[in-house]
Amino acid sequence: MTEPEYSGYGSVDSVKRLCGLATEDGYDEVLTGFLEDATTFIDLQLTNHATTPLDPVPGSIGVIANYYAAGLYLQRNMAEGKKHPHVEFAEAKLKEYIQITYVSQEDLPIVIAQDEA
Repeated sequence: MTEPEYSGYGSVDSVKRLCGLATEDGYDEVLTGFLEDATTFIDLQLTNHATTPLDPVPGSIGVIANYYAAGLYLQRNMAEGKKHPHVEFAEAKLKEYIQITYVSQEDLPIVIAQDEA
């Protein structure tokens, strides 16, 4: 079976493992759709901080995409309005990534040294 074309963050195999579908066939196309949703979500969150899509993709962004995609897939069977723990984990890690990678450096004060002559 040919894998669907996918050029975003994360990997279908990792999402399958997170969903407990590692040995199952026939889920690649639907999980690819959730990875595309995860990539779009991440890019939207990064819009004010970076040029997207990210290239190269940091490893942590790939992990975040995997968890977000798996969470979206697994969330389909949960009560309305309730987030799957994988989605919550991914959102928290993305917020942390943005804080560490972009915001903390943007908020650094500019210090201008003066000569003591």
